[in-house]
Amino acid sequence: MMVGSGIFLLATFVVIASATPRNWGSYAVNNSQGYQDAAKLLLSGLDFTVDPCVDFYQFSCNTFLKNATIPPGATRIGTYDQSQQLVNSQIATAIGKLDSSASITEKITARGFNSCMQAFNAPPNDLSSKINTLLLSQIGGLPMITVGWKEMDWGSFWQTVGKYESQYGVGSIFSSYVSVDYGHTNQHALYINQGALEMPRDYYVKMEYLSQMDDYLSSLTSLVQLFNANIGGTASNNDIKQMVTDTVKLEINLALAMVPDELLRNYEQQYNLYTLSTLQSAYPNIGWTKYIQGALADVDPNYQQDHYVVVQPAYFAAVDSMIGGQRVTQKQLANFVGIRMLLSFSEFIGGDARKLSRKIRQFEKPKKTRRTINFYDEASQAC
Repeated sequence: MMVGSGIFLLATFVVIASATPRNWGSYAVNNSQGYQDAAKLLLSGLDFTVDPCVDFYQFSCNTFLKNATIPPGATRIGTYDQSQQLVNSQIATAIGKLDSSASITEKITARGFNSCMQAFNAPPNDLSSKINTLLLSQIGGLPMITVGWKEMDWGSFWQTVGKYESQYGVGSIFSSYVSVDYGHTNQHALYINQGALEMPRDYYVKMEYLSQMDDYLSSLTSLVQLFNANIGGTASNNDIKQMVTDTVKLEINLALAMVPDELLRNYEQQYNLYTLSTLQSAYPNIGWTKYIQGALADVDPNYQQDHYVVVQPAYFAAVDSMIGGQRVTQKQLANFVGIRMLLSFSEFIGGDARKLSRKIRQFEKPKKTRRTINFYDEASQAC
């Protein structure tokens, strides 16, 4: 368990170093409440049963480590987190006490906060329906729970995949981002990478992790079944279980095609520059024109340039081969993409969906686009 206790380590070192007899001159001792609170916080982390000359870290941090409570949905907490949570709680309390004399700024803040609280505490059925209507509808609904789901034209499918990445921060088959073209630093490029996995790649490809994969499959199945019930879907639990299993099999095949993280450190090897024409020639079964339109949906066309960096060509060749060889259908791909979207937003459904989401995504790297809700007062802290 990682706990942000470095502040104790540094501050305790300063305190001990300051204890060395020196002529510091005269100075006024600050006895304000703020300084007293800071001193109490420092002292509360010390473990005086440990000799600091033997183990300074344990001396300075042990008591904090023993007493720190890891909030729901988090894997660690530090003093900065605790301070931010305290500030958030004070803001929420202050908003609750506003009256008609409040300033325009305070009223705007209160409206935003109260609107967020209302959405956060909405019934799971309502929030599930919104996710289904506003997000999953873009691929015609999640196929495994959508009666009569029909294939889209491939162009629309790929455009939606790109749009999910750029507008919602949800990678699936691929993951892409715009950054400085470090091969030509006077311009930018769209970097297109292999997709991200919900768990470490080893879990998908090594036999010793079968129990973890079984847990993953079980939790994912339960989440889709719960979502189906929330929106009033008519798909049977057995059918959902079978289709989730098929989707996880596809995810395993994608994991097998992916290059492990430890081999992604040579930036020169990962810099493979393409134009739209060469992308279409190299990987003809991927709808590059529409995918790029989706991935760059929010970029002014006047600033778009015809150069794209493919990080791992072998992965894209594998995906292209799966589609061209008809070893995967659009429905299977749409199920995979749709489950990724559902997982990314199921945190906000609440109840059992939130618990399942956290269990499934416990190994996922933090996303810059989304802050984890990690406090006992989850609603006000999230808002």
